[in-house]
Amino acid sequence: MNYNEDFETEEDFDEMEMPTPCQKCDGWFDNNDGTASEKWFPRTVICSDCGEKEQNIIEIEQDIEDMQDEIDQAKDSISSANETISENTSKIEQLQEKLKVLEED
Repeated sequence: MNYNEDFETEEDFDEMEMPTPCQKCDGWFDNNDGTASEKWFPRTVICSDCGEKEQNIIEIEQDIEDMQDEIDQAKDSISSANETISENTSKIEQLQEKLKVLEED
């Protein structure tokens, strides 16, 4: 029988109120000490070690998603700024031409 690292002996296993196999690591844990799985096995309780790993993965994935959103927003801002630069450059050229004509008169 495969035990979670917290329950290495059969005696520890027998002392659990509700021994439960972990869907992720196949180790055993007391169901009361488990964690609800959000990603790997929704609506299932997994051992706390796997639950912690899963939560770390979820947090990193969320950080990646947040950073990608920031990058996308920055790209949009840069694109908008480049349009403004192009428009203003064109207007400056037009105004310089008008100024040149006025100075020649």
